[in-house]
Amino acid sequence: MTDKLTPFETFRELKARQQGADRARQNEARGGTPAALGEITSVVEDTGRLVGRLQGGLKHELARELARGEAGGIDGMRDLVRRYERLSWELHGQLRAVLEGARKGR
Repeated sequence: MTDKLTPFETFRELKARQQGADRARQNEARGGTPAALGEITSVVEDTGRLVGRLQGGLKHELARELARGEAGGIDGMRDLVRRYERLSWELHGQLRAVLEGARKGR
């Protein structure tokens, strides 16, 4: 059995996610940000980190892998894009509904 080191980028993402969750718990304990808002904020921060990684070279690496027939193939990526698009619009609608409900005092 070989012991593989965690890549630095993966470690940094995991650490940031853990710190975000810790901050959310601390804020809730102090009466600050509710856990639900902290969870949503964490998802948005994760998405932001992914966008940064894609801009930082992951996009080109993934495209090369797909061109070589690796990483699940082009059809798999197409399905992932469609799924993400649907879910992101659903999330957007849900968050807008929360905002509207808060504005109306619900």
